[in-house]
Amino acid sequence: MKIFAFTLLILLTSIACIQAQTISGSVADRQTKQPLAYCSVALFKSPDSTLVTGLLTSENGAFKFENVTSGSYYIQTQYIGYSKATVPVPVLAAQNTIELGQILMDADPRTLQELNVTADRQLLENKVDRQVYRADKFLNSQGGTAIDVLKNTPSVTVSSEGDITLRGSSGFLVLINGKPVQTDAATILNQIPANTIENVEVITSPSARFDPDGKSGIINITTKAALAGSRSFSANVQAGLPAIYRYDNLHNPLRFGGDVTFNARSEKWDVSLSGNYLRNDIAGQRTGDVNTTIGQVFTSFPSDGERSFIRYNYTARGSVSFTPRSSDAFSVGFYTGFRSQSRRADIVYNNTKTDLQTGDVII
Repeated sequence: MKIFAFTLLILLTSIACIQAQTISGSVADRQTKQPLAYCSVALFKSPDSTLVTGLLTSENGAFKFENVTSGSYYIQTQYIGYSKATVPVPVLAAQNTIELGQILMDADPRTLQELNVTADRQLLENKVDRQVYRADKFLNSQGGTAIDVLKNTPSVTVSSEGDITLRGSSGFLVLINGKPVQTDAATILNQIPANTIENVEVITSPSARFDPDGKSGIINITTKAALAGSRSFSANVQAGLPAIYRYDNLHNPLRFGGDVTFNARSEKWDVSLSGNYLRNDIAGQRTGDVNTTIGQVFTSFPSDGERSFIRYNYTARGSVSFTPRSSDAFSVGFYTGFRSQSRRADIVYNNTKTDLQTGDVII
């Protein structure tokens, strides 16, 4: 019995000696000597690089491995932006605690010093009661007018005569920067350069704060605004290619235009001046055939000829706003413009009469 107790005591003592080792230390930056918090520290066996355990350093960069059996080990540290550091650690049975001191890590030379992330806003932004379309995404409307922007806006239709409908209805309200248009919307929108428009908002479910006249919806056009303390000047030139089909029109269609905008803004003052001119003719041809039958005489009126449009407009705008405090604002402005559209019709009719009984042409 004594021999068994003595043997058991020796085994327990040996096990305690094997598992009593502790490895501790800390991790810091080599140059600044600042501790690296939450750095990854892993303990490996040296013969086969087997991972024994791992942990993260504390806020002051310290770490501790407990109950490490005797043997040959190495510690590897990893931290974002730093090169890996490896430290060999021999663990002897006679040691209770192994203090490694401070493990210094070098910054990785391959680490990016600066990262610029750029992104482009999407064409459409969905909100609770509206869809917001960015006007600068409609590339084929640049250099045109607000009407050209609306032609590219979903749910909005613009006819060849310039009539605007929203989801097939003409009973809607047009706002410019949240203020209702009191005159014909097409006239005003034809005189606003597309390059000055920021967003087009299609409000399909108007709330009670809007005018009830917009039964089928509201179109709100917001224009670009300068930042406080800035000045800006922009100019755009538009030119059209020659017409693909001339249709033997008397005059070549002309397509050109331009606009300029100046804006200066301070903490209390906002001054804006702009003007534009646009010529946008349309070449055209009309071909038709009208006939009548009276008794036994068939009369035909075939026609062919020119039906072209000459269209141009120009505008000038200016405004001055004074905001002495956030609750008060005073503004004055002027607007003048001219819009013209004329149609040329030069059509030739070739009338013929035919006797239906004999098939002879009657002169």
